[in-house]
Amino acid sequence: MFEKLKTKEKNRFTIELEMENNQQPFFSICIPTYNSVFFLKKLLNSLFIQSFIDFEIVISDDSTTDEVMNYCKEIKDARVIYLKHQSIHSATENWNFAIQNAKGKYRMLVHHDDYFSDHKILEHIVDFHNKNGEKDAMFLGFVNENKSEKFYYGKFSIQRILKQPDKLLFVNYLSAPSCLIIHETVTIDYNDKLKWLVDVDFYQRLMINYKNIAYVPHLKMVIGGGEERITNTISNKLILSEFLYLRKKNYYKKSYAIFLIKLMKLKIILFEFIKYKLNGNTK
Repeated sequence: MFEKLKTKEKNRFTIELEMENNQQPFFSICIPTYNSVFFLKKLLNSLFIQSFIDFEIVISDDSTTDEVMNYCKEIKDARVIYLKHQSIHSATENWNFAIQNAKGKYRMLVHHDDYFSDHKILEHIVDFHNKNGEKDAMFLGFVNENKSEKFYYGKFSIQRILKQPDKLLFVNYLSAPSCLIIHETVTIDYNDKLKWLVDVDFYQRLMINYKNIAYVPHLKMVIGGGEERITNTISNKLILSEFLYLRKKNYYKKSYAIFLIKLMKLKIILFEFIKYKLNGNTK
């Protein structure tokens, strides 16, 4: 296992910023990865071209092969930190491990098949921070790599969601964890007992415990559509078991409850969409 890769030659990513061992980076980009160098390269390439360069990259590797480790050994950028990890129960353990090893003021958990939409995303986030002050968390916007769009994307009031975060269990307006930036003082972990609702459960607990949260929809992450994504392996049985675990309602033991969940989702979407339109598209 190696923790930090040394830069042999200076380039535009490191020449202006010689990071001392005790210097805190502004961002920690935490990447839990599993058996996929192809997607990891795409994400890292979107990071290496960022105009803002004060960040570290924490790669937490849960792979069953040495492919990711061997690739990381070849990277000539001192900001890259490689950590080997072995999850026991779920991939979520790898998420938490990556964040726990971050040192940045702000941390992003970016799935290895997601990536930054352009080279100034981090710079614009810093600009937003400088204008608006420190935040407990910031949610970014998103676009799907496969270009699929749903009519309610971006059509909701973030203030209403902050007041009623339980709605996120039915409708994930905020997409994947890759769209979330958390301050170093946020101490919540992702629940490794969950698979389908793991992200929205985290968002819900975040909104209950921390109030200084911003929504920055014009800065977007690209959400990948790889076939190996966990969400493509979810069964109705698992969805119901997680609703039962979180909501403690016995009717989630019944198979028909999946239709109640879908009905509630439709109700929330339509209600929030209408409210959004009636209120003049205000956030």
